Amino acid sequence: MTSPIGTSIKRREDERLVTGRGRYLDDLRLPGILHAAIVRSPHAHARVTRIDGAPARALPGVIAVLTGADIPECTGSAVPPLVPSTSIRPYRHPALAAGLVRAVGEAVAVVVADDAACAADGAAAVVVDYEPLALAATVDAAQATGAPRVFDEWPDNVAGLTQGDVGDVERGFSEAQEVVEIELAVPRVAPLPIEPRGVLAVPQAADGRFTVWTASQVPYSVRTAVAGALGMGEESIRVIAPDVGGGFGGKGHVYPEDVLIPAVARRLGRPVKWVETRTEHFTASAADRDQRHVVRLGVRHDGEIVALETSFTRDHGAYPMLSDVITINTMNHLPGPYRVPNYRARAVNVVTNKPFTAAYRGAGRPEAAFVMDRVLDRAARAIGMDPAALRRRNLVRPDAMPYRTGLTYRDGVAIVYDPADYPAAFDRVLERLDYDRWRKQQQERRGSSRPIGLGLSAYVEGTGIGPFEGADVRVDTDGTVKLLIGVASQGQSHETTLAQICAAELGVPPERVIV
Repeated sequence: MTSPIGTSIKRREDERLVTGRGRYLDDLRLPGILHAAIVRSPHAHARVTRIDGAPARALPGVIAVLTGADIPECTGSAVPPLVPSTSIRPYRHPALAAGLVRAVGEAVAVVVADDAACAADGAAAVVVDYEPLALAATVDAAQATGAPRVFDEWPDNVAGLTQGDVGDVERGFSEAQEVVEIELAVPRVAPLPIEPRGVLAVPQAADGRFTVWTASQVPYSVRTAVAGALGMGEESIRVIAPDVGGGFGGKGHVYPEDVLIPAVARRLGRPVKWVETRTEHFTASAADRDQRHVVRLGVRHDGEIVALETSFTRDHGAYPMLSDVITINTMNHLPGPYRVPNYRARAVNVVTNKPFTAAYRGAGRPEAAFVMDRVLDRAARAIGMDPAALRRRNLVRPDAMPYRTGLTYRDGVAIVYDPADYPAAFDRVLERLDYDRWRKQQQERRGSSRPIGLGLSAYVEGTGIGPFEGADVRVDTDGTVKLLIGVASQGQSHETTLAQICAAELGVPPERVIV
């Protein structure tokens, strides 16, 4: 039998998804279900002095208006970081604010009603009094002398420092014949998946167990967070990720609502569903990037890189949800596929009174590629060398593979590049592009009404850190194979690709494998 690996087969999910038969979180309907809407702070930094839920409770259909006083398990450290780190100061991330909000969009109350529209009306009717506080809205403001502190228990707004060193940077710059320095900002951006976030929590009165459906990339992390906040064993909680309409990293960690809605359901003893509105998404869902770099590159006149240094900040918003993982990713990927004998990176992880940042498409790697390519272009201009030639001059050679960068990845393992022929791949790109012809046209059109921009980028990307994913394989008496996995899909075709892998291992046709 031909191996299913490498064979083009139709994606199993496509017909279901494109014909509207996908089953997303908001498609779930249960008897006795209640709907939640969240009252969110319009202030970036304020004390909550009064919450009056009476106007909301007076509305037909409203079942409850709950605050942190009603569900104290949602205050304090209810929302754990996805990746704890000793490099980042401990902090408290409530699922429901208890007297203080640190960012616009932070939840202060939740309204539960018979239907979603009634819950939204109830949330709009809740009266909240705030005492606005001075705020740290930017990295500069957060690091200024006497800046308002995001966390009162911290001495300042620096969550932690991240650094990496290879070789002797000072000696490298002393040997450089040309040094260029530029400041670059990578602004905050955010994913916008077609499906917003949502949570459905169902308490089971008979045995005290919970079933939680969530539009998430990390259902097992959600299970751990819910168990911790509610004081339950993880074996008592089942978390299901149904069809998920896009994630792009924005659904790749635990959110306050993942903990809040199960707590509300337990309090009321009924199923409760919350679905994010598109307006909520802009303040209640995580963004990413938000870095500012000062980068120096030292080269010889023949283009050889002798030293590279970057000093940068990352604005985490109010809560460093991913610790310094994104910062480490940027630091480790910045040298890219090039030989950089002397490298120094210094990063300051800063908290501000903004919605928190997490991961989005590349999670620190695009920032690294952008910064490196900009400084390479500036160096090429400074020494009068073609940008492509400068890059090719410094690519790691095949005879240096496997190549050790001297840095350590975010799992604590030394970074080693797998064997590859970078120069050959680069030359192939230039050939396919017909680079020389375009460079000639670029020169000819310079100063005209129709100039040509020509950019090049070469980068490397670290793989997932593991440790590994497990799976249960069951073979029925009729020969059907059932594959049970814990990996949530957001469009990556797990039902097809993992069936191919399983079929190849067992020597059966892929159509006999059910994922």
